Amino acid sequence: MPQYIGFAPSLAGSCLYWIHTHDASGVIHIEAPDLSPPQGGPFTLGMLFDIWGQPLQPDDVAGLKGSVTAYVNGQKYDGDLTAIPLRAHQQIVLEIGTPLVPPPNYAFPPGT
Repeated sequence: MPQYIGFAPSLAGSCLYWIHTHDASGVIHIEAPDLSPPQGGPFTLGMLFDIWGQPLQPDDVAGLKGSVTAYVNGQKYDGDLTAIPLRAHQQIVLEIGTPLVPPPNYAFPPGT
């Protein structure tokens, strides 16, 4: 994931979407006044990709083409990629093409 997804310049300075990234570490931040978006349900990976303006499909992740295998917290995920809920310290791995290695375990920085 690139840095600054969800940061948008505006005439008044800048706009920060509730779902965003600060750097290229792959950590997705949710900074919202409520745990659920206004339309209900959880915040999802598809919402981040919508903000980013990139596709998230079974054969296309942000323009990278190939069969996508998803893992959520180390377990294979077979559902709709856009519906993957974003939860605290959840680890989401999207592999494009033939999976070559098991998904790594990310060590979140202290205090996050």
